[in-house]
Amino acid sequence: MTNAKDKLRSVFLSALLVMSVVAGVTASAGSAAAVANLSDDTIVFQGETIVAQNSGNWNGDTVQLYTYEDNSVGTYVDQYEANGSGEISFSSDGLEGKYILQGPDQSGSSGTQFQVVPQTFSLKKTNVSTTTDTNHVNLTLDKTNRAGNFSVSINSTADGFTNQTATVNRDNQTNINVSIGSLADTAGTGNYTLTVDVTDTSASEDVNLELTEPGSVNAYFPQSVISDERGDVIDIPVEMENTDTANVTIGSSDVNFVADVHVQDGDDDGSNATIQLNTALNPSNDSFITLEGSSDSFVTTTTNDNDSNGVVYRAGENLSSPLASGNYELSVAIEDTNANGNWRAVNVATLSISQRSTDTAQSWIAPDSAITGDTTVSDLPGVVTDRDNVASGDYAVVQVKASGLYGDLNKSQLSSSVSSDGLKLSFVEQNPGPNSDPVSFSGNNDAVRLFEDAENNTFYTAVDTDAVDEVSENGLTTGEWNATFTVTPEFHSLVSENETVSTTFTVEDRSAEINGGNDVVVPVGSANITGTTNLAPGTEFTVQAKAGGSFLKSASVEVGSDGGFSAPLNFSDANNGTEFTVSLRNTGASVDYDTISGTVSADAEGDQPTTTTTSSNNTTTEETTTTTEETTEETTEETTTTTEETTTEETTTTSSDGGIPGFGVSVALVALVAAALLALRRSN
Repeated sequence: MTNAKDKLRSVFLSALLVMSVVAGVTASAGSAAAVANLSDDTIVFQGETIVAQNSGNWNGDTVQLYTYEDNSVGTYVDQYEANGSGEISFSSDGLEGKYILQGPDQSGSSGTQFQVVPQTFSLKKTNVSTTTDTNHVNLTLDKTNRAGNFSVSINSTADGFTNQTATVNRDNQTNINVSIGSLADTAGTGNYTLTVDVTDTSASEDVNLELTEPGSVNAYFPQSVISDERGDVIDIPVEMENTDTANVTIGSSDVNFVADVHVQDGDDDGSNATIQLNTALNPSNDSFITLEGSSDSFVTTTTNDNDSNGVVYRAGENLSSPLASGNYELSVAIEDTNANGNWRAVNVATLSISQRSTDTAQSWIAPDSAITGDTTVSDLPGVVTDRDNVASGDYAVVQVKASGLYGDLNKSQLSSSVSSDGLKLSFVEQNPGPNSDPVSFSGNNDAVRLFEDAENNTFYTAVDTDAVDEVSENGLTTGEWNATFTVTPEFHSLVSENETVSTTFTVEDRSAEINGGNDVVVPVGSANITGTTNLAPGTEFTVQAKAGGSFLKSASVEVGSDGGFSAPLNFSDANNGTEFTVSLRNTGASVDYDTISGTVSADAEGDQPTTTTTSSNNTTTEETTTTTEETTEETTEETTTTTEETTTEETTTTSSDGGIPGFGVSVALVALVAAALLALRRSN
């Protein structure tokens, strides 16, 4: 039962609450502090005033505040007296994390849960330099974890500075215009600190303001002519001196298009900004005019209804198609209070938009391991090879040279049928076999990667040949494939009729051959074992020489531009006459190749192994031909020995001036003897 004393206390507490709110309003210069009215799982920004009411009938009771983690009540933090309406109010200063409020009859998870987090708040530029004749500077909100509008105050202890407030919103109101005219007049040159505080939370950011004597303010285009093709994104760079703002005008009444773009350099990169004009889009598109990078920003300086976040269209905003090809005037202006509209033009240039084109298509290849999720277009020149036959499992890379695509090109557009996007990329099997329809797939297939090189008017599609599941479980079938790229008038009306380029490539089974398929004789020392493969240049694998119980030698090799490879192996610790096999390992997918045999011979010389060719017959024929060419005479010696055996071995060695080092008459005779001994040993 409520007695008179309880009623009096309730009225008194309510009066205190009203007075505290009034005091808070007064302290914030007319800006009411934010109040977080709690319900379960409410997010409160650190510094906000928390208000909770009637949870568990708190009327006149003491409410306890505890930490709350993993659905469990933690440590005691504080307590508050609820008024007669069951309401409590307290500041979230000093709190951070998850909490729960509980009245006398609440326990466990019963109560009001909430979380206090610091508000993040940062500005794009915290070092601002300007001159004492400047009346204002622009600060730009960079990041915050708070949605919607909130107020900030700009304060400084510097003489002459007038504290100010502004409203910001991370989505559509990021500019903070700060008046510094009285500061400059009173304090003059020097460095001053401006503190930007969020008025209802603890978030804050300091800005160092440097005021210097007025210098020569200027802005200019570093290029007199800026050109690109229609449909591409055109960069318009602007340099600024002794200022961080400029107004760029694009177009004129002569071409029925005029846009004023007010930009601000938002970092300390030397006072420059780059406007990006997407000529694949209509001017009404929000992405038609943007700024390169995230630091620089548009600055709205007019109340004109045609103002769109720092871009004012005086003509042409409602064009139904992208800008026409042709020349457009460019001018850049700096602030001047004595000039018409407070802007004075100081430099001009020409924007030249030329017609786009679809030029050529070409086939390349790349190793299966060379293209990953981290690969960029700048990596491609180092991994692709100009070749149109590709081993299954490697990448077939189609290079298309075409301009005017890069303002609106993405993989999803590269379908096999013409759509409203106006782009088509199809891959079609050329020789499906009798009574079979050709198999096809499109450029938006999961096994296709798109790489754009807008600077060079080129894009690449890399097809993982063993990953196109729509063709077969093993990817592309072997044989010839045609890749055709088409641009239609549906592509932003940039072409009047279809434009098409195509190329072909042939998929082959993976194969490799060691030493031409022939056996080898190597010296007791270093030897290079060579081979060829249709795997893409740059492919890495291992060549292995193995003699059971004697040695296991291996060398990592990389396929060269001609498809060849060479493995340096050292047999200096091998015994004379040791036989071994040579094979390939770690080649990725299975490779069709045969192993070869080898023999270590103390009589072999040089690092190039001797080749021996073996075939089956009922007799053994050993024939050695040695030819020596001298300046004044030529001698040919031929020796043939025939015995009744089951194996035929033929060794032919030719030596002449300028030939392979280490192959002379004596080496040929030694090789002949070694071959005969090997044949005799095998026959036994």
